[in-house]
Amino acid sequence: MSNTQQIKERLIQRLAASISGIKEFLMSEAVLVEPLSTPFILDGGIVKLVNRKPRVERISYIGWAGTDFAIFLSGNRKAFSELVSRTRANIGTPELVTGFVRTLLDTTANLNDRYQVLNSSKEIPIRPGCAEEEARRIMEVRQRYESEIKPMTLKLEADDINARIFTLIGQNLVRLDVHVQADGRFSIQDTVLEENLAMPYVMP
Repeated sequence: MSNTQQIKERLIQRLAASISGIKEFLMSEAVLVEPLSTPFILDGGIVKLVNRKPRVERISYIGWAGTDFAIFLSGNRKAFSELVSRTRANIGTPELVTGFVRTLLDTTANLNDRYQVLNSSKEIPIRPGCAEEEARRIMEVRQRYESEIKPMTLKLEADDINARIFTLIGQNLVRLDVHVQADGRFSIQDTVLEENLAMPYVMP
């Protein structure tokens, strides 16, 4: 049995009791599985699923723990919290914390809409053909947040970790402030800084 088949079989064993039709879905040749590197999660892990049909690729993520637990993470931060509660966090270095936070945000994002982590305000795109005033507004937003929007910043204080990330979610500019405890428990504060920006639309 190939490694891919083994991964699918293990996921089926964990999910079959709670999700009807999961065996037929996962065993389809159109569904690819890719384990993520998650050294910050012990006794568990995360698998990326790519469904190549019917017309466009669909990406989702499943977290697993122990021998009998798995849960879909996409669009569901509470699911990541449950995954963490069933595993052991390994976030003793800035590199591990960074990986934990990025994986938390990336795997629980709503992938039917735009989700983009920003490293610079210059990365905010302008929709081709938009009105001049809409394009001017984005230029102003880029300038307004030029000094604030940077790659993820971390503040480590004893057993508390605070991370700040700037993102584009849908048509909005959103700041995410993530608080992580040493055991992996977390909270996220979403702050919408700018709404309805004239960025290219993302088709689901």
